[in-house]
Amino acid sequence: MRPEHVIEQNGRSYVKYAGVLDEAHSQGMSEMTTAIIERPCEANDESWIVQAVVTLEQWDERTSSWRRKTFSGLGEANKVNTARHLHGALLRMAETRAKARALKDAVNVGMCSVEELTPEETAKRGNAPRPAAPARPASAPRATAAARPAAPSRPAAAPSAPAASASSAASAPTGTTGAAPHPSVEAAAAWSYKELDGAVRKALGARGYGGEQIAGIYRQEVDSLSTKEERHEALLAIYEQVMQS
Repeated sequence: MRPEHVIEQNGRSYVKYAGVLDEAHSQGMSEMTTAIIERPCEANDESWIVQAVVTLEQWDERTSSWRRKTFSGLGEANKVNTARHLHGALLRMAETRAKARALKDAVNVGMCSVEELTPEETAKRGNAPRPAAPARPASAPRATAAARPAAPSRPAAAPSAPAASASSAASAPTGTTGAAPHPSVEAAAAWSYKELDGAVRKALGARGYGGEQIAGIYRQEVDSLSTKEERHEALLAIYEQVMQS
């Protein structure tokens, strides 16, 4: 397992989904499938439950032939064991957890994966404060009632904002002073991943989050997701929560 895929926290090690996936490919993974086992209902606490099956094909020196090994794992996700900003992606989180568990068995990794942690377990890891938390870090300056943090600036190459956002900006009262209004969540949704990433980092910094705290939030909420679309959705959810805080 490559070191960059392992997180050390409070004397324990946690592996990223990307790490076990990379290791499985290096060990001859030939197939990975998933299937929905249960849909949300009262009996299963409104949980999505998904099963993943991973197949490795490895050369057996003793028999001089290819040998297939199959491993499976279950993943569940509901609004209790999943971070708030991912409540709109519970099925995908259940699938990612199932794949992580099957992959860990396939490559003989006993560490807990980051994706399996519940919000309570994440808090025990001592991660940085979540952006939606009402309390600010102790070192953060407390803003006055009239003060507002500076709005994240759009990169030079950013696509133009949607017409609705532009019209709302045009209708803002004239003659006022202070920080410019924040771009709306609807406008942010049209940004590229790079643009949204920059806006989120700037917004968190404006609210007193330090570099290590922001890195901790990214490790837990963004870096652990398997696709760029999921990471973009997670960034958008963080941006919305920060704008509402």
